[in-house]
Amino acid sequence: MNDAAIYLALGDRDFYDNPWASVAGRSGPELAPAATPPGWQRRRHGPWVQFRPEGALARPLPASGWKVHVSAVPGHAEEVVALVARECFENGVAWKALATRRLVAVTQSKYAPRESSGKVCTVYPHDEVSLTALLERLPRVLEGRPGPSVVGDAGDPGSPVSVRWGAFRSGWLRASGGEPVPSVTDGDGAATPDRRIGGGSPGRPPAVVGRWLERAAAHDREQSLDVSDVDLVHRTNAGAVYTARHRGRRVVLKEARAHSGLTTDGSDAVARLRHEHLVLRRLAGHGVAPAPLDYLRCGGSEFLVMEQLVGQMLSHRVTRAHPTTCTREPGGVGDYYRWAAEVDERLTDLVARMHALGVVHRDLHPANVIVLDDGSLRLIDFECAALDGARASDAGGAPGFTFGTDGEPRDRDACGRLSLMTRNPVVMVLDRRPDLLSRLERAGDDDRAFALTGDVPGTSGTGPSTQALVRGILAAATPDREDRLHPGSVEQLCVPGGATGLWTGASGVLSALAVLGEVVPERHLDWLAERAVGEPAAHRGLAHGSDGVALALARTGRPEQALAVIRASRGRDALAASGVSWGHGHAGVAAALSETARLTGSDEPLEEAEAAARTAVALVARDIAGARSGDGAAVRPGLLHGYAGTGLALLRVADAWWAAHLRPGLLEAADRCVEHELALCAVHDGHLLGRDPRGLLPYLGSGSAALALLLRATGRLDDDLGSGTLRDALLRVLRKPTLGAAGLGEGRAGILLALETLAPHDAMVAVHRDRLSWHVAPRTGGSADELYVLGEMNHRLSTDLATGSAGVLVALAGPAVAGELLLLPAGAVS
Repeated sequence: MNDAAIYLALGDRDFYDNPWASVAGRSGPELAPAATPPGWQRRRHGPWVQFRPEGALARPLPASGWKVHVSAVPGHAEEVVALVARECFENGVAWKALATRRLVAVTQSKYAPRESSGKVCTVYPHDEVSLTALLERLPRVLEGRPGPSVVGDAGDPGSPVSVRWGAFRSGWLRASGGEPVPSVTDGDGAATPDRRIGGGSPGRPPAVVGRWLERAAAHDREQSLDVSDVDLVHRTNAGAVYTARHRGRRVVLKEARAHSGLTTDGSDAVARLRHEHLVLRRLAGHGVAPAPLDYLRCGGSEFLVMEQLVGQMLSHRVTRAHPTTCTREPGGVGDYYRWAAEVDERLTDLVARMHALGVVHRDLHPANVIVLDDGSLRLIDFECAALDGARASDAGGAPGFTFGTDGEPRDRDACGRLSLMTRNPVVMVLDRRPDLLSRLERAGDDDRAFALTGDVPGTSGTGPSTQALVRGILAAATPDREDRLHPGSVEQLCVPGGATGLWTGASGVLSALAVLGEVVPERHLDWLAERAVGEPAAHRGLAHGSDGVALALARTGRPEQALAVIRASRGRDALAASGVSWGHGHAGVAAALSETARLTGSDEPLEEAEAAARTAVALVARDIAGARSGDGAAVRPGLLHGYAGTGLALLRVADAWWAAHLRPGLLEAADRCVEHELALCAVHDGHLLGRDPRGLLPYLGSGSAALALLLRATGRLDDDLGSGTLRDALLRVLRKPTLGAAGLGEGRAGILLALETLAPHDAMVAVHRDRLSWHVAPRTGGSADELYVLGEMNHRLSTDLATGSAGVLVALAGPAVAGELLLLPAGAVS
């Protein structure tokens, strides 16, 4: 599961949101003092309340330096903040504190970002003298106050104070894949990535910091576990899961960090792990769960030692074996469905035995069921279980596996849902759409027939109501908010420019409305135009940067404002495009500037468009086929990052009236992009899929679907692949009916676009259109007249282009409309 999605789901019942941006996050009494001494500025910024001395009291701060962090548990946060405030005000040191006690709990929750967890106050010493005074004074003042350790900092044993080198002012640079990442300056003032966990310090630290680092290292050396050959499996803010060798055998270590991993009901990771240990001791020897072998304590964490189960999660087994997924393992269709029936029977028996022992799991979902290599099943993760009615937490539940029942009926409901999941993996939508239960069951039967005979699954409609989706987009818009206009994906909240850009932000949504012929509210255009020369202009690029924003303004009737964004983005401090990609690189910039010039009737962007196009052509020629982009970064396949997107953008430029003199070089580069992208793909059981770090993917944004469009545009669909043509291998991918999400980037909408482009009359086009309606729902308590698309994990609603309503709408409108929005060449979609 996506930890960031689970965390951002805490912000709102319907949409992903930063927890501090919601009404709940901004309500309640603030921890930081409401009044300040004379000469101090107080300002709310995101989750923080910032305090800075002004005028005669002001001290210039460096861009980076030694930051002092103070942690606290929610119950002690008010007292700790008051003590830090007194010290900072008396010594004239800038500082900030989390705004509310609820935010302290949220940022210490199980799936909160580890790099910020525990930090209730941050103090910015202006020089070595103030740093020394703070590190000597604060530990004494705060001694004995409990707080989680701040990962990556040098801590002070016995106090909640820690220190690390970091940025005092926000800055950005390009990561190897082209995405902006936070930066920090080193001792010479050069920008480097701000690795908040595992980062180093520039040069020799001040004497006081040196003493802290030595003391922290000595403390770490004293803490050790009697284990070896340790490998990380998964890490959250609550702790981690490892495999290791302990007393001569391979084991699993489950870690719980003290005062961390809070759930919505207030339980912490340690309380839940101790409870899980008791549950496993009850179940030991009955073939229900891994055997508990030991319980260890070390360095502020506790570790449950369990037998290592040799097998795979049920979720992974179904993904790899279901006959209607692209990446299924070789095997007979009948064998799979016989196995699924056995799983149903064995799971029912397993749960009945568990209940007879006085244990109710209460959090059964596909990742908590392990299929052993011998075919038997075991259950894991008993943090939320009830033992003779007693439990440590009421939290828990995964998308598609939340129920109104409790106790033994809840486990039995989960077993029924798991049985359905083995036949139709798209059960995650049932949390929002319980009315679909019988429809998903029928679809599971249809998919079985498709796998056995090739009969196309039946349909019950033509897809979701487009007008209801448009009404949803307009109803969910928040022009009164500063940080976003349209709710969307997780990436929207994590990437600079994500809320304004084309891929996940307002530019994409407003552009979609425009190309669909819908009325775009002037107030919404004002919102984008007012922000377009700020943060978006500081980052170049089509997906999230200024070039996509300028294009959107040009497309929606704001030509002068579009040109103003382009001028602003030429500033000396703007983060330049990187590599060749459609999303972040020079090819996407060239296509965006070319189209902006056409829409505005101005030649102003063309000189820069030509320079970007020439740079992209040169980088494509220089690249090692399928391995690296022009900046030396590893390339992921697909529209957003891959050579497929690069080639499509270059062909779009080649179609422009002004680029006739560039056309031969652009066509040659696009053809070379085909070879580069093919090298990033793999043939699996006759399916051509993109090799992504997450696995073999079929999608448009990340995967092989965008290659289908590039091959069509370059006339190479019928190239030989050994066991058939490229067209054959891609159609096998695009005709698979089982897809877990709806989105244009990584879901059914993108697959529909590619299939309708290659084979517009294929019967599976209607199936994809119909099944998009599975992923559409109203807001909580809302009307069916306003609908939204379920975004990542089908857990919250989204309206953006990549994951939400805007992307589904343009896919439903057909290849010509989608191609215009995505700047695809005419040969790819006509």
